[in-house]
Amino acid sequence: MRTVVGLFWKEHVFKSLIIVSAVILAAVIAVRSLEVPPARPVAATDRFSVERALADLEMITAAPRYPGSPGYQAAREYLVAEFESMGLDPEVADTLSVNSGEGGANIGRARNIVVRIPGTDNTGAILLAGHLDTVHTTVGASDCGGCSAAVVETARALLAGSPLRNDVILLLEDGEETTRAGSLSFVEQHPWAEDVRVAINLEAMGTGGGSLLYVTGPENGWLIRESLRVMPSPVAYSFVNDLIWLTGTGGSDLDQFLMAADVGLGLVYLENVPAYHTMQDNVANLDPDTLQHQGATMLALARHFGDLPLDGTLKRQDLVYYNLIGHQVVRYPAWAGVSLALLAAAGTLALVVVGLRRDRLTGRGILIGVAGFLPLVLVATLISGGVWYLLRVLDPRLQVFLIGVTYDREWYTLAFVALSAGLMLAGYRLLPRRSAADLGVGALVWWVALAVLTSFRLPGSSYAFALPALFGLITLAAILFLEGRSGWVKRLIPALGAAGAVLIMAPMINFLGIFSGRAEVLMGLPLIAMLPAPFVALLAGLLLPVFEEITHGRRGLASAVLVGIGILILAGVALTARFTEDRPKPNMVAYVLDADTGEAHWVAGAAPVAGQRRSLLDEWTSQFFTQDVEETLYSPWGAWAENSVPAYRSPAPQLDLAAPSAEILEDTTDDSGQRHLRLRIASDRQAPTMIVRISTEGQIVGGAVAHRQLDGMSAETPRSALVFGIHAAADDGLEVTLTLQDSSPVTLLLEDHSYSLPDIDGIAIRPRLAWMMPSPTFISDATVVRRTVTIP
Repeated sequence: MRTVVGLFWKEHVFKSLIIVSAVILAAVIAVRSLEVPPARPVAATDRFSVERALADLEMITAAPRYPGSPGYQAAREYLVAEFESMGLDPEVADTLSVNSGEGGANIGRARNIVVRIPGTDNTGAILLAGHLDTVHTTVGASDCGGCSAAVVETARALLAGSPLRNDVILLLEDGEETTRAGSLSFVEQHPWAEDVRVAINLEAMGTGGGSLLYVTGPENGWLIRESLRVMPSPVAYSFVNDLIWLTGTGGSDLDQFLMAADVGLGLVYLENVPAYHTMQDNVANLDPDTLQHQGATMLALARHFGDLPLDGTLKRQDLVYYNLIGHQVVRYPAWAGVSLALLAAAGTLALVVVGLRRDRLTGRGILIGVAGFLPLVLVATLISGGVWYLLRVLDPRLQVFLIGVTYDREWYTLAFVALSAGLMLAGYRLLPRRSAADLGVGALVWWVALAVLTSFRLPGSSYAFALPALFGLITLAAILFLEGRSGWVKRLIPALGAAGAVLIMAPMINFLGIFSGRAEVLMGLPLIAMLPAPFVALLAGLLLPVFEEITHGRRGLASAVLVGIGILILAGVALTARFTEDRPKPNMVAYVLDADTGEAHWVAGAAPVAGQRRSLLDEWTSQFFTQDVEETLYSPWGAWAENSVPAYRSPAPQLDLAAPSAEILEDTTDDSGQRHLRLRIASDRQAPTMIVRISTEGQIVGGAVAHRQLDGMSAETPRSALVFGIHAAADDGLEVTLTLQDSSPVTLLLEDHSYSLPDIDGIAIRPRLAWMMPSPTFISDATVVRRTVTIP
């Protein structure tokens, strides 16, 4: 008897080890595709050289390069000289852009660098673009100095190689971080824009990782096929493209370029997101292999498209594409994605019919599995989000303002993967006791439904549901119909099925973890847990029969192990994480002067976490808060948004700073009773950024800025308020024209920002400690002057 039990135990343990090992290996293989491939030094002048690109990058990252800043001017002059040294004729296009929409407009002055390399028999131009500007809290080695350096080095390599058939337009644009003024003004005002057939735009959100083809324009079939033929070690996922456009924007200057180009794509890298928009985004922290991969990819694409005939139709039906193993990219038409989804549906129906006939499945059990699946996914997601929210409330280190929210994002993502999977499995114990096969089929039904739905509505994401559904189908079939058999087939099929599903889903879960920090900052929800959690829970439900194979039917064991792993990781991070010079604490202070009352305050703000302020008064910020300190609210975006984020404020010395002004140039009323106001808005202290909020008790039915009409305003679509953002626009101000329905008073809140704290006689501001840095907020370490003007 002992011999029989021992053999059974060995067989079971061996099978479990095979499955667990296969799943872990699949997860590792899947996420490694986002890592940067190692690069070899390149000396040849016709190849992309990261050494030459880094030399340029060192020169342009001496200071932040926000629009209109000395740092931007110095970088622009250096790069113009570099282009001239190549024998090119660079142009500095100095333009004013007005990007209007519902509720207001962004106005920016852009000083783009535009260069053209003529082709031998041009059939359409290739646009190679990257923005040169930064926000004021970073020197932007990655975002996006590396983009500009890559464009410059690509130009060197192109000139050193054989001439291309088509023209290549190089664009280093201004104002991406504020108004998209550079890309918009190029498309709307530069004559070369109408020549562009293919646009390639570089971006960065971090300091490392592989160059990811993350976004394209519509009808990308031809573009994707041609790109993947030449991209070195390609990384491309169509679900990312779907996700980016699902938010309503491509998230970069490519949005504007697609207004002119037939087709276009964007490349980005995403490792170490907490460095985004901070002083950690510097040359020392940039992975040279990443810059090499980004630049070599751009060069390969430029050469390939530069020699193709571009005078035909470039748009083709969208493709589904994704890295499968390493840098091997699978691609196929969207209709094939529909076929895969329908195949999964047909296979599931057949499995249910055969399973019911052979008494391997029960109708009641399947219905319980279907009905209970989504509620369990929702509960697992909400509990995971609640745990993350509680952690941020309890730990002041998680209350600082970082775009990536935390330096330990990878560990937190791993923790919530384990936690949400464990919670999902634990939830199945609350359902009426049914076989794992019944419940697994219930989950499979939902996966098939999602596969079919996405194949029609989000085809680029359909594979992420159809393929795991097929793997789950095969696994369930093996478990149901090979029951009682021994041998390698019975062992391997569940292992391969689970590994296949994880291989497909792990990149999506990983990417959602990367994106979650930025989304959490913008939305204020606990998204580091709640973005990956539902997809992990979906996968855990699909693989429930596999988990039962591993634990031999002990459903609570797998959930306990997974929840325990998640808790251990969270506890380990909490006990070991600290701020260091490599992981500096972000903090901020702003000097805010109310010109109406003459009162001035120091303001320090935190991240929006349950009203918490414990992270604010530290060894550096405390020097500003020595008396009459009070709790308040502020907006990290300035007057763009309402004050809603926890802050402290304390009285500051009152300085004689010029306030922004609104001069009335004309105020008339026509025969219909409409009022026409013409104003000149100006920052009298020449601050680079100004925000104007215009409100009235009546209705605004028309308007113009710098003689350009605002979109979407008429008597049928009036507004009671408008918000303008003005960036480095004009030294003598901007003219604003308003048409109002009646003669109601108009109130203007004027706010301008300069990006340093003021010099105050008798006060020496101590520098930050080495383990601190400015927070990446809109008014971090800024001088803000506000004034209200009422026009009766």
